[in-house]
Amino acid sequence: HVILFAGVAGRGGHGRIGLREGLQINLAANAATRLFASAGAGGIALTAWAMRRTGMERADVAARLVAFHVLLYGVYMGVLLFGGLGLYLGLLPGGGSFAITVVPAILGGAVILLVAAAQFVAPGEGRVRRLVGPVARGVRDARDLLRSGNPALLGALMWWGFQVAVLWACFEAFGAAPPAAVLA
Repeated sequence: HVILFAGVAGRGGHGRIGLREGLQINLAANAATRLFASAGAGGIALTAWAMRRTGMERADVAARLVAFHVLLYGVYMGVLLFGGLGLYLGLLPGGGSFAITVVPAILGGAVILLVAAAQFVAPGEGRVRRLVGPVARGVRDARDLLRSGNPALLGALMWWGFQVAVLWACFEAFGAAPPAAVLA
């Protein structure tokens, strides 16, 4: 989480957010998320506030937060898509019905397509475009980070992998861990 955040927030010459600052911001944001029952809005608000305190412009904060979340949760959507199809087609162990393999794969694919389409929204006048502009820029930034092969992207894979490992350990503690492909 911290590695990805520092890689996204600290890029583009904004070196004031490195791993140390990324760790501090993320720990504070996680605390805010737990303290304020607002579906994560408290953590996002605190993160945006901290990024602004480093001197980052509002538009940059919004675009970088979008890029961060697109990259972080893009892993989950990709796993839904490819994992679901792999389970249904028997390419991955675990199997499953259409409803628990293909339907999530369709959802993952639809989210990926919807988010990818957001990058093509042109900035301009009007309330909707002003609101969607930072989203489009954030998606483009995420795309550019993917194309660059930035090592910070491994943070998204590590975050997902550690969460799957914790889930596996919880199942294993009760003696019934399903195949890893099912957990993913």
